[in-house]
Amino acid sequence: MAQWVIPIYAISGLLMAIGVYFTIRYRPYCTLKSPEKEEAMELHRKQILKEPMSEEEVGRNNIFQKNTKLFTIGMRILFVNILIHGIAIYKMSNQLVLFKEMYVLILIFVVPIYVGIYSVPFCFDWVFGLSKKTTMEYLLTYLEKNKGKILNEEKEKLYKHNEHHNVYFIVITYLLIFGASLILTLDILSIFVMLIK
Repeated sequence: MAQWVIPIYAISGLLMAIGVYFTIRYRPYCTLKSPEKEEAMELHRKQILKEPMSEEEVGRNNIFQKNTKLFTIGMRILFVNILIHGIAIYKMSNQLVLFKEMYVLILIFVVPIYVGIYSVPFCFDWVFGLSKKTTMEYLLTYLEKNKGKILNEEKEKLYKHNEHHNVYFIVITYLLIFGASLILTLDILSIFVMLIK
């Protein structure tokens, strides 16, 4: 086994833990629960349209946007380092990774999540990068629906599309966190068993 694998294994494990923390601690504003979600959407709408906002509204909007960015950073860290960690585990000898079969099972479990991540809510658009116009369409459709307005067929479809993506994305996020947490638990158990040998 090449010596470079061990530092990569350790660093990617540490970065995975940071990614897990960020994805648990922060949430994109459009995946929040009501009424916080409505507030975040309305404030972001005002920001895009450059409507006047009070100092308190600016502060609240900044928090929502910052949390979305930090979640995005956490998810990127998690995605990249699960793959790097998996490669490092594959390259390591069985003496260093005592639960190699368990790792393989978890990685098999995590891979479909990577395939399904194309389905993201509009406020978490690091995959595609939506324009302000498209973001505004989503915001207005959501706000109109929640104010009890009857949407035309196109807007209703857009609303359902985004709500479906929100639910799907939240499930995928929790599965990814669960898989990464299992991998980190096995890392700790492997290190502990090696130390007491």
